[in-house]
Amino acid sequence: MMERVEERELFRVTDLKEYIYCPRAFFYEACLPDLHRETVKTDAGRRAHERERQLARRRSLAAYGLEAGERFFDVPVRSDELRMVGEIDEVLRVEGELIPVDYKNTDRLGYNFQMQLTAYGLMLAETAGQEVRRGFFFIIPARRAEELVFSARLVRSVKHALSDMYRIVETEAMPEPTRYRMRCATCKYRRFCNDV
Repeated sequence: MMERVEERELFRVTDLKEYIYCPRAFFYEACLPDLHRETVKTDAGRRAHERERQLARRRSLAAYGLEAGERFFDVPVRSDELRMVGEIDEVLRVEGELIPVDYKNTDRLGYNFQMQLTAYGLMLAETAGQEVRRGFFFIIPARRAEELVFSARLVRSVKHALSDMYRIVETEAMPEPTRYRMRCATCKYRRFCNDV
């Protein structure tokens, strides 16, 4: 039987998303937390999520291609296997199937978002004790939903990334920066990376 992991030893799902976007941003967040500052972009995203939660309660399931089902909001999940915690914006229960929904205030669904939603699916499966095969993004600006099937490749990628993240924290070794240097232009940690 697996031992229950202490809360302070768990990553948040947003840590995974940050790591996929840029390993160094994750390093600064995890190993040098006093550097962390809220940004205008982060604050705008939080406000958009809050507005969307209110609107979602009145919205039908038609955006997801579903006719009927139960809806749960702000669902806490955790996985001792993955050593992660998170809170899913919305969970749909349709004919016994559980489907996580993640609200996104963007038109571009990058790989980091796919990894985040897959991690939510894995944690929901462990929390609920049943298989979770897919999830949805609700894209706030476009007012539409996009389905993501949790492929074996995505699941392996989540587990591999988490292994790398724990190694970074244990060794406190700064990883290489993202390969996508355009991201550096608006990064809140840019001034700490002297090699990009």
